[in-house]
Amino acid sequence: MARDYNIQKGKLACCVTHREFANGEAYYSVIRPVDDENFVREDYSVEEFKKLDKDKLFSYWKSRRVIESSPGKPKFDLARTEMFLDSLLKSEIQDHSLLFVLSLVLMRKKRLKVAGSRIADGKEFMTFEVSGTKRKFDVENPNLTDEKIEEINNRITMLLTSYDPAAEESERKAPASAVAEEESTPE
Repeated sequence: MARDYNIQKGKLACCVTHREFANGEAYYSVIRPVDDENFVREDYSVEEFKKLDKDKLFSYWKSRRVIESSPGKPKFDLARTEMFLDSLLKSEIQDHSLLFVLSLVLMRKKRLKVAGSRIADGKEFMTFEVSGTKRKFDVENPNLTDEKIEEINNRITMLLTSYDPAAEESERKAPASAVAEEESTPE
């Protein structure tokens, strides 16, 4: 009979010296029995791993600590992203592709979950639920290619790094002539 084991994530520090692994540093992850029914995961520096009796281990593998730092690629501010989603949902003119990809991004960040899907008038709609609430909304699946999803994801990143909900709100309240003048003013 198959059995599930609860083995914790790595600590990214040596379990002997308690020193945190540096970016790019190699280390070993070990699964070893605690007793006849339980196992534990431990991470060891390369130096400390050499001292272990490998015959007493259930499993081990070599890893490398990678701290992702990509200064050229801004991270999403989730609160800002959710406000942007709300703004899109309230808009009379909906960009279905943008709304769909933004929903996928928020689903990946566990802010949305798929609550269902349906077909109406030959179009597929996905129902998303905002995590922790009962709020649901439908988004048309525009059946995008991977390239188009990447293009829209880049567009979302660009929009969210410059999106200011307060500015958008004041633009909505400003008369159209004021907005037109602002856009045509040379810099």
